[in-house]
Amino acid sequence: MRKPRTLILFVEDDESFAAALSELLGCAGYDVVHFSESRGAAEWLGWHKPDLVISDMRLPDISGVMFCGLVREAAERSTIPVLMLSAVREEAEKVAAFAAGADDYVVKPFSTREFLSRVAALLRRAAVQQGGSGWCLASGGISVELVSGEVRIRGRRVGLRSKEYSLLSMFLKRKGQVLPYSVIREVVWGVDSVVVRSAIKVAISRLRKKLGSYGRRIKPITGLGYRWSEK
Repeated sequence: MRKPRTLILFVEDDESFAAALSELLGCAGYDVVHFSESRGAAEWLGWHKPDLVISDMRLPDISGVMFCGLVREAAERSTIPVLMLSAVREEAEKVAAFAAGADDYVVKPFSTREFLSRVAALLRRAAVQQGGSGWCLASGGISVELVSGEVRIRGRRVGLRSKEYSLLSMFLKRKGQVLPYSVIREVVWGVDSVVVRSAIKVAISRLRKKLGSYGRRIKPITGLGYRWSEK
């Protein structure tokens, strides 16, 4: 049976840029569905589940941050990776994107090689989470299957976004170790990532909330980073 092609939802109001990027993604082997505004994209999402969502931060009807929130509203879409595009380099813009649930943020203009590498990396992480059963990490009542991506707390399944899953796996693999922000950035966001410290804090704060009382095991180390404690 022929393997289905990866489906990408692309929301961008600049038609010439959208056409060029859609062609690039198509040549790379992806199927692309493009919308110039969020309303049509949101309606389409009600009936389809893409493998990846790419959205500009500045849309004509609502902000890209709000659209990212719409993507994350439904539980069945919580693990779909979201990549935001923007011409803005300011830290506040990036923090807002990550706080809304974005998995990556790419500043225009960008190299096509780097962009395609980021797309492939996001899809690989998502595929790992959706695979079959495999080696399990555990700490107290928390268990994480590294292949299936299933996370459970005292037997109850917990839905995590791709970055949250990567963060939790990283902490459980390095229990008791102080992980500097630079290490967290490289492990979770990639060696070439420029994600800012405040965005890392936002992602970890979101993870801690989802873990409930176990979230307190992620201990902030002032000025350095974080450490997973068994108590």
